[in-house]
Amino acid sequence: MTHAEFEGHIRGLRPRIVAIGRRIAGTGLDVDDFWQDVCILAWVARDRFSENKGPFVAWLQVIARHRAIDIVRRTHRRPAPVPLESLSEMADTSSPCAGALARDRKRCLMARLNEKQRILLEGRLAGHTFVEIGAAIGHGKGHAVKILYQVQAIWEQMEQEDWAESKR
Repeated sequence: MTHAEFEGHIRGLRPRIVAIGRRIAGTGLDVDDFWQDVCILAWVARDRFSENKGPFVAWLQVIARHRAIDIVRRTHRRPAPVPLESLSEMADTSSPCAGALARDRKRCLMARLNEKQRILLEGRLAGHTFVEIGAAIGHGKGHAVKILYQVQAIWEQMEQEDWAESKR
């Protein structure tokens, strides 16, 4: 299937495909990302499409259904992220050294992060969306969210190290 044939088949199907995604994944679905994912998956698998097996619309709907199910499974599998706003409140505020301790912990966290992780953390603390941060690091929203989970894991590791050290 050529690019022109593919475009001809896919033209006008977006509302129907997005409706499948919303029905399965809910109204919180990022419609543009979902449509793009389905188009990419269909383009990559275009050699497996055969009009002898059924119409293009049905084939594309199956791809959309599977992609929506993957999105639902992925979101239910992930733990809820720790709000990054809590990073600004890392120490007990009743302590006179609370501000200095919080700054040291932030410095320690930032030293453990790579450049993209630092950009994400600083962007989230500044109130930017994942879409904006993804664009800043040259990737999409999904990649920015993935980096957030990496930052969260590093933070949790620091918490465990601090807890283990306090028990000594």
